[in-house]
Amino acid sequence: ITQSMSKILRVCTREIRYLGYAVSETILPRCCQGCGAALAEDERELCGLCWRGLQETIGKGRYCRRCGANIGEYVETKGGCNHCRDFRLRYDGLARVGIYEGALAEMIRKLKFRGQAHVAKFLGELLWQAVEGAHMSAQFDMVTLVPLPWSRKWNRNSNQAALLPRLAVGCA
Repeated sequence: ITQSMSKILRVCTREIRYLGYAVSETILPRCCQGCGAALAEDERELCGLCWRGLQETIGKGRYCRRCGANIGEYVETKGGCNHCRDFRLRYDGLARVGIYEGALAEMIRKLKFRGQAHVAKFLGELLWQAVEGAHMSAQFDMVTLVPLPWSRKWNRNSNQAALLPRLAVGCA
């Protein structure tokens, strides 16, 4: 199989997977994006337990607004933290949703490694809330992604992280 045929097969496989998801959403009960449990009628993306866990990680943990590294409570970050102070960065700052654990980590893994792009909308909404919570929404020129090396993009068939900035801005 040539590389172009291999790429076509991967794209077709991905599209069939998305079609299967759409059909299953219609026929099967909705499931929690965090743990896979059936969702109640009033629950949106997460069950109550995963939602409470997500609430505990969103906005928690101090981090450097310049590079995103976890920092201690008394670390001075005016010019950056110990990780980034000596580096010239090509952006002024960043906002993060929360600590990478629990339901948040599971949804990110679903998006990145399992091709489940349907969680991108929910993650985009969380990202926009983080930008507004950091009081950055009026200060930025653009929302963008961290570039993905071409080899990883080739292996994953797409750059799922590219969906987030588009969806985050669409939440405004």
